[in-house]
Amino acid sequence: MRSIKRVSSKKRMLILSLLILLLSMSIGYAYLSEAIKINTSANIGKIIWDVHLENIVVREGSVSTTPPIIGSDGTSITLSVTLNQPNE
Repeated sequence: MRSIKRVSSKKRMLILSLLILLLSMSIGYAYLSEAIKINTSANIGKIIWDVHLENIVVREGSVSTTPPIIGSDGTSITLSVTLNQPNE
């Protein structure tokens, strides 16, 4: 008659814990190593910009300039600037 060795409950729990850990690590690795692809598109309808120049202020002492002239449509300015020092 053969003698059957019984595995103690501590060893059984250790083996079960290691198997669960190995399974968890395999699933985690598969999840984290998966390539992520994001494909998206956006449509923007017709946009009308309404930008107008109303008040231009030139600080005293910064540069020499003629008074700015704002165009009649409010979208352009004309001025002449004299820079006093290099790199201005």
